Amino acid sequence: MDILKKIDEKNYGSDYTTFPRTLEKYKWYKPILVAIITLIFVIIFNAILFITFIGFSGFDVQQLGQVLSGTSTDGAITNLSNIITLLTVVLIIPSIYISTKIVKDRPFSSYLTLGRKWDWGIFLKSMLIAFIVYMIIYSIEMIIMKEPIHNSFTIITFLLVLILTPIQCFAEELLCRGFIMQTFGSWFRIPIVAILLQTILFAAGHTYNMTGLLSVFITGLVYGIITWYSKGLEVSSALHSINNLFVFTIIGLGLTTVTHDVSYISLFEGFILLILSVGAILLIDKKFNWIRLIEQPHLVEGEDS
Repeated sequence: MDILKKIDEKNYGSDYTTFPRTLEKYKWYKPILVAIITLIFVIIFNAILFITFIGFSGFDVQQLGQVLSGTSTDGAITNLSNIITLLTVVLIIPSIYISTKIVKDRPFSSYLTLGRKWDWGIFLKSMLIAFIVYMIIYSIEMIIMKEPIHNSFTIITFLLVLILTPIQCFAEELLCRGFIMQTFGSWFRIPIVAILLQTILFAAGHTYNMTGLLSVFITGLVYGIITWYSKGLEVSSALHSINNLFVFTIIGLGLTTVTHDVSYISLFEGFILLILSVGAILLIDKKFNWIRLIEQPHLVEGEDS
């Protein structure tokens, strides 16, 4: 079997973004094939999802439109709309996985990490650190604002949000910081170009006002940098998961509403949360080196671990 072309300390350990070029069977056009086939499967899977939902929901046309568009002011319908949105993004994971098997591009696991298997320790520790930061900031905000809680969660919708959100966030990380960033990295061979281009596409995939797009751009840029630094998606997936879990939770508790018009205050708050979370993770990593303990290659071309 073909293994990585060169696995010396300097080449192998240096960069997550340009990794695909180290594969013996690398071809520049293969990511394009993976992207096309992924899109086809995403459309197919989402069609099945919506047909199934329409068949079992029992909603009238107006309610159905509110769920699919996310424009309802009803908390229960908003939660359902969020769940449908989560599911549509989650379907990216099997779509990319199947596409890599069809194209035989490279191991699916190589989109996730470089030089190690997926490290649950890194992921869970990063989630815990970010959770503590978010809890402190949001608790202070709730005490100051004294907003009343109007819970619209049922046990089922809360559990679905709790389970699906980390998977949805991983799907976005797999697509943007995994597939897209590594594709641009392999084409241009300059990590910062790959990081910036995936950030632009990540922001373009959101329908916010200019302030909201700026917030998403900053977030995507930081996620790209932390992925490059850690040589894997564990940290960015953890940060993304905690952020979205808190957003969906405060929406479900009626502490805020779904809106595409992000305020400057929200932009500032999001920036502070991001910087504090990343800063805390990096400080702990500097002391314990628990992120970058990875320099043992395991990937074999054409195989998944």
